[in-house]
Amino acid sequence: MLQINNLVGFGGFTEAGSAGKVLTYQTNATDSTNASSWTFSSQSIGTAAADRYVIVGVGISNNASEPTGVTIGGASATKVVGTAGGNHCAGLWVLLVTSGSAADIVVTASGTTDRCAIGVWSATGLSSGTPHNTATSNASPGVATVTTVADGFAIAYSHLGYGTVTWSGTGVTQDFNATIEASVKNTGAHASTDGTNLTFTATYSSTFNGTTRPLVAASW
Repeated sequence: MLQINNLVGFGGFTEAGSAGKVLTYQTNATDSTNASSWTFSSQSIGTAAADRYVIVGVGISNNASEPTGVTIGGASATKVVGTAGGNHCAGLWVLLVTSGSAADIVVTASGTTDRCAIGVWSATGLSSGTPHNTATSNASPGVATVTTVADGFAIAYSHLGYGTVTWSGTGVTQDFNATIEASVKNTGAHASTDGTNLTFTATYSSTFNGTTRPLVAASW
């Protein structure tokens, strides 16, 4: 099993508003193994808190169906948004995790497929894990627009077949752009929000293998 981790949680960004919402990018990990289940061990999930939600972007390759489940520290996360584009899929999953600073994250698919990757954020100050709004795209470039709340945040995640990606949009910041295998990418971005519509645009350098550009976004 090949697993690559990029831990930046304790030196990464935070976004906070007067409402007390704080988003922190933690890490990303990849696994190029062909399997139906992948375990990403001891992933950073941030500082323990009674209101800490862990948000995980999940992508798998060569599977037109989305993962059947994601667990964080053995507890089942809830999918808030997902889409399948061509041979790949992407989604955002969320779970309230009040204790611990690291956890195993396990992704399960409906059958054996190629590659899996994750991106991990933590958030506090939320009243629940239910997002305010979600959006998806399978186009190139990918364009996902979400309605937002003041003093909030939004996250976008994409799992793309080949090439590179450039994120753009008002206030949008790329958090990671990791290679899973060859030119297959796992990438995420975030923005703080002010109550106006927010558009994440992902410009891809390749259209190889047709529509293989699933993009998801959610605002809280």
